[in-house]
Amino acid sequence: MSDNTYSIQEVGGVELARHYPDCGPIRDSNCHNAILKVETRAEGWLSWLESLARGAQSFLAVVSANGTGLRVSILLDQFSIFIPWSEASVSATRGWPASVVRLRTAATPSLTLVFHLDDAAADDLMRDVVQQLPTRHPPRQLAWWMAESWMAWVVLVTGVRAGLIMWFLLPKR
Repeated sequence: MSDNTYSIQEVGGVELARHYPDCGPIRDSNCHNAILKVETRAEGWLSWLESLARGAQSFLAVVSANGTGLRVSILLDQFSIFIPWSEASVSATRGWPASVVRLRTAATPSLTLVFHLDDAAADDLMRDVVQQLPTRHPPRQLAWWMAESWMAWVVLVTGVRAGLIMWFLLPKR
């Protein structure tokens, strides 16, 4: 991620939501965690400089799919959309550390949504959309434990800071 943090709405999410409103959770579909990177295709030199400064933005997303389309939810930004497969151009590869799915929509061709997923999640989500990807043994997974341990450290440090502030601010007896 870049040093500047943006919400999904600031990097094209408003336009995506206008064209692809959410239709609610997809029944009978598995939900998968993904890292979503939004890449913008710059048009004109000023847009190119802006996209260079902004870089590719990353978000933690929850994705699910059925034969009709893909639902993307970014809980921290309270953002959800549903993209019909008929409106999307999709490609998938086995990447590092896991699978990479690239999606571009008909209504927002200047945005590319790049999902990094566990191999099993990519296979489940894309089974009706792209040709089956080669099987790897063992299948690769994103390092979710790193994100979880990072969050534990944030909670610990925040708690210690709050305790120290309270200790210094409360009157001593």
